[in-house]
Amino acid sequence: THGHDRYGRTIGDVTCKNRSANTEQVRTGMAWVYVKYAPKNSTLHAEEKLARGLRAGLWADASPSPPWEWRKHDRE
Repeated sequence: THGHDRYGRTIGDVTCKNRSANTEQVRTGMAWVYVKYAPKNSTLHAEEKLARGLRAGLWADASPSPPWEWRKHDRE
């Protein structure tokens, strides 16, 4: 774990068989990289770019909506 976020939720890394769950989700197009929190040198950015290029997962949608925009719209 790496501490807690502003809502008190635990921040950490999840791995299985030495593979990062975060990386696998981004690689397969099942998650966005949240640029606000991902360091600029994070490999997640390259994984997202590759997933986008392959139109994997959510990138198969012509106009996917980032979760932070969806939540903002839902609140309005």
